Amino acid sequence: MVFHRVQVKISCNRTVICPCLACGPKSRKLPRTSKILSLLLGLGLLFAGCSSRDAAPQQTAQNAEPKGQDDPLDSMRQAASAEQWEEAEKWLDDVLIRHPANAEALSLAARVSHETGDQLRATDLILEAARANGYQDSKLVQQATVALIGLGRLMDAIEMLETVVTDRPDDAFARRLLFDLLMGVDDRPRAMKHGQSLVRQRKFDVTLLTLMDNGNRRKEENNSYQRMVSLNAVDKRPLTGKARTALDQGNLEIALTTTKEILTKHPHWIPARMIQGRALAQRGEDTELRVWFEQSREEERHSPWFWIIRGDLAQNEGKSDEAVGAYLEAIRCDPELLQAWQRAGSSLKQSLLHGAKD
Repeated sequence: MVFHRVQVKISCNRTVICPCLACGPKSRKLPRTSKILSLLLGLGLLFAGCSSRDAAPQQTAQNAEPKGQDDPLDSMRQAASAEQWEEAEKWLDDVLIRHPANAEALSLAARVSHETGDQLRATDLILEAARANGYQDSKLVQQATVALIGLGRLMDAIEMLETVVTDRPDDAFARRLLFDLLMGVDDRPRAMKHGQSLVRQRKFDVTLLTLMDNGNRRKEENNSYQRMVSLNAVDKRPLTGKARTALDQGNLEIALTTTKEILTKHPHWIPARMIQGRALAQRGEDTELRVWFEQSREEERHSPWFWIIRGDLAQNEGKSDEAVGAYLEAIRCDPELLQAWQRAGSSLKQSLLHGAKD
């Protein structure tokens, strides 16, 4: 999909990235992370095309259904083609009753709902349209992702994309979107699996390899995830990127405050738990860190950061041998995590020095 800049006539009249059906897929080149997130997080218009000529998507043979006379879909399509959205909306319920599993009908219904201001319904309908043909239409998948994120439903978008790549493992575009979103919420273990698949498929670029190497986040992306929470206050997990940035910058109080906010709503969200533990370890809060380990769950032991935090606690207590064992376990969980190797090497050196003195 080629992403280009167009002037969209909305209140702020600003330039956004357009993913509309009118533009169509012209390339399968994978965009850089910043372009993907600009696409997903900066769109002001989700379903509007570049011109009225494609206001109603054309019906394909795959989604064609036998129609009798006076099919409401024809009436809604004609009204949409003329951009008579209120008239098109009059046919919407009848179309959904008549064509409940028709991807073309659902997509058009989503467009009508969007144009008449019902964004919640538009999002649900475009998601149903993507599901209706088993996520085979990459344009519908992209629109559904944009729509979900536009409402702050980041985790729903991630769940949908995971379904897409499970059903269609060769869909590199969907997998790259999924990789970037998972990295954005600091869920590195899940993201890395998809990054490695992209490398094996030879669908990678320098940006992907850089993120896989150290997972650095961009400030503007974190601001976008913050905006998602303002759109959907029920889900605090997008704030994970903010907590990670604060941790990397040494702002431990902000990291702990932010993870506490996330974990109050989502107590089992492992990425936030790991950032919280790392912040406590860096601050030398050994007593609180022991409580943190007491509250840990079995699933957290699959994260390399669980073992790095345990190694850090052992280091704080002067137990070099125990720290080495913990860091080696972190390497076993994620052999590509540079921090695990660095800590293991440093602790092993200290352990050997202590052994020589003894």
